[in-house]
Amino acid sequence: LNNNLTQELSSINNALGVAYRNNNEFSKSLNSLNEGITQTNNKKLLALLHMNKANTLTELMRLDEAIESHLESLKINIQLNDSRGKQQVYNNLGSLFKKAKQYEKSIQYFRKSLRIAEENKSKLSIGLAYDNLATLYDLSKKKDSIIWYRKNAINIFESLKDEKNIARSYHNLGVYQLLNNQLKEAEQNLKIALQKRIAINVPIDIASTKTNLGIVYDKLNQFDKAETLLLDANELLKSVATDKKEEFLQAFSNHYKLKGDFVTALDLKEQQLNLKDSLIHKSEIITVLK
Repeated sequence: LNNNLTQELSSINNALGVAYRNNNEFSKSLNSLNEGITQTNNKKLLALLHMNKANTLTELMRLDEAIESHLESLKINIQLNDSRGKQQVYNNLGSLFKKAKQYEKSIQYFRKSLRIAEENKSKLSIGLAYDNLATLYDLSKKKDSIIWYRKNAINIFESLKDEKNIARSYHNLGVYQLLNNQLKEAEQNLKIALQKRIAINVPIDIASTKTNLGIVYDKLNQFDKAETLLLDANELLKSVATDKKEEFLQAFSNHYKLKGDFVTALDLKEQQLNLKDSLIHKSEIITVLK
């Protein structure tokens, strides 16, 4: 009975850890996940707890610690011969190295994930791999297949009625179009993403889409629309100190510069650079992965 109770408590702490992370409460997330790790000897649940702990550490840019937790999860999944668990870890390591701007290493892990997804004929996982690889090919200036990967990811997620990943793919397509100055297309796809993300209600994702849509309107000289979106994003990111906050501060500073309010623009630029320096320091990865 006691063993069953501790397993149940560990599972609850895992769910709480994810919920706290989605609500930007990262300290509470880590506390719940660490407690869950001490409560279970169930290998599958332990692998999941270590992976979710790593994901929270990644949000905090504590990347060395995140790698250690991901490798612990990977070791357990290899022992269990759990291909789905291995694939999840490869996905998360791909995302981690993307944050660290180590794009080639990130591509390697997403390709490992794609191979497992194709072996298992998992449509969802194939769609996620397509979306992630499109982002990485864009960041590493490999432009040839980006639109193909983006649109096929959206087709897969729409066939699965997976609203969260449909929103993510439209967001990523819109950001790609924004960066390539395709502003009307970017506006259209970011508005689709925003509508879906508001319905799902993950604040940090809503803020990210509002930030990018605000940049679109600044480029279209529609400053009132841009400011409304950026003020909303500012409220959603008030207690956050992550890469998404740094990207937002850069956009917010540029917005006031375009409006001619150079005092506010400078203040926001200083905030952005201070946060950027802090994140760079946290992302100095010492661990070498083979």
